[in-house]
Amino acid sequence: MIVDDEPRHRRGMAGMLLASRPGCEVFTAGDGAKALEMAGIDRPEVIFTDIRMPQMDGLTFLRRANEALPYKPRVVMLSAYNLFEYAQEALRQGAFDYLLKPVDVDKLEEVLARLEKIYREEREARDRTQALEEQMTAASLAHQGRLIQQWLSGSLSGEEERSWVSAGIADGSGVVIVSELEPASGERSVSTAEHLDRGMPSGFRASSPDIYTEPRSISLSADRLHRALERAWSAFGTALTIAWDAADWARPRWVTILQIGTSLGEWREEIYRVTANLQAELANAGYPGRWVHAIGEECVDLAEGGPQSYRTALAALPYLFYDQHGSVLFHDELLPMQPALTSDAAELFDLLNAGDTDGAKELCRTAVTAMSADGMAEPQSVKDQTCLLLLKLADSKSGWGMNTLTEEAVRQIRACRRFAELLEILDSVLGQMGVTLKDQKKSKRELVIDSCLELMRERYMEDLSLESVAESFRFNPSYFSTLFKEATGRSFSDVLIEIRMRKAEELLRDSSGLKVYEIAERCGFRDTKYFSRSFKKHVGATPDAYRHWAGQQKSGEGRSR
Repeated sequence: MIVDDEPRHRRGMAGMLLASRPGCEVFTAGDGAKALEMAGIDRPEVIFTDIRMPQMDGLTFLRRANEALPYKPRVVMLSAYNLFEYAQEALRQGAFDYLLKPVDVDKLEEVLARLEKIYREEREARDRTQALEEQMTAASLAHQGRLIQQWLSGSLSGEEERSWVSAGIADGSGVVIVSELEPASGERSVSTAEHLDRGMPSGFRASSPDIYTEPRSISLSADRLHRALERAWSAFGTALTIAWDAADWARPRWVTILQIGTSLGEWREEIYRVTANLQAELANAGYPGRWVHAIGEECVDLAEGGPQSYRTALAALPYLFYDQHGSVLFHDELLPMQPALTSDAAELFDLLNAGDTDGAKELCRTAVTAMSADGMAEPQSVKDQTCLLLLKLADSKSGWGMNTLTEEAVRQIRACRRFAELLEILDSVLGQMGVTLKDQKKSKRELVIDSCLELMRERYMEDLSLESVAESFRFNPSYFSTLFKEATGRSFSDVLIEIRMRKAEELLRDSSGLKVYEIAERCGFRDTKYFSRSFKKHVGATPDAYRHWAGQQKSGEGRSR
């Protein structure tokens, strides 16, 4: 700022400053009173002021500035009079320097250089102090984080436990909440890492989820998200949130210890609202993923029950894989079930082999959805059984180019974050398998096998044999046997028995009243006992037992209607 009652002098001094330091911002005032008012608003670092001015001279301005301004600018006095008493008084009241008018360019440069050096040294000193304070804060947070980790894992020593209890962080009743920040569905890890570089926590590394690691450097965005999470849970009590190392770098995790005076279950609707707002804040920050929160068991005494609350929250967290749970899951909402897959690879292959890709997708979706037990089946087991189904499907037609497709699908399923994503992967791989089979069936050998299978489905009740069918297609029986097994993955007799068994099941479910020996004859069996043994081996029950079960099923359906 330049303070001078002469406009010509103000313009000249401003021109010299801008010529010497083109990037600086220059303010001007015509007297000390106006300069004092402007300095309180614009806060210039350096003020050049004339000594002799009307209303408020430079020395009075200097004294008032020292008393009234909320900061301490450097003041350089300007005067056309080379009087020692002026310079002495100015320096006594705290002036940085004293320059004679007209101001010499070299003298001005020397003053500016000294000012820049002082400000640079002060800035460096502030940075060192701030860095030291941040290190001390980080060390304190890291120590607190380690104590919390050891407390939740039950490994605090006696002295540490007494220190922990005395800190009052786990006083009274409360609950432990585990929150994760997961990437958008289908987002590749590289993209996620780019988002982390743009503002997510940089201190997470792959390790055990029960090992606390305080991030070595936290960006402003990560700190803002951390505080937003703690602030959100503070709506329900006293919240302390710490960063927790995640199982993989791209999915950071936080743990919140929440002291509450009433049951958190009474606030479920409010919790859904608060977490929805938290999700909106995440979207506004430009991150495409979502928060998920698992809420552990409430305990009357946090100091004693906190570890159990943490374990129950951790157990519930994987079930947020299912869309029906949304982004918040209370541990008491779970009724874990053992997943069971009702479909098999042979059914899928038959549909794909028949060109019914949509039917195969629907069958697989229905089976996997049923296996999920409405979000109560353990997600990893669902993934494992789905992968096993695809591997069996590929094995049933080995050498047909399905292995590569299956391996990639298995990799994607194991890495997927959401159940809906798993279903999309299944649709994609079955679609590609359908195309592969269709292409392969264009060969003459496959057309022959298709015709053979059609013949077996039409004439299963006759006394068919490998030799008779091979002869009808003018193939050597030995070669035809090898060709048939390569094409279907099963032997001729196995396929024929399966066709006959499916027809037998259909007749037994029918209420026509046919005797077992009549059904055996209609399905191509001349020996009723052999038919019964084969049926039990294939289905797991005798024909009579199966008919009784089917009747009960049909009767139950009738009553439900």
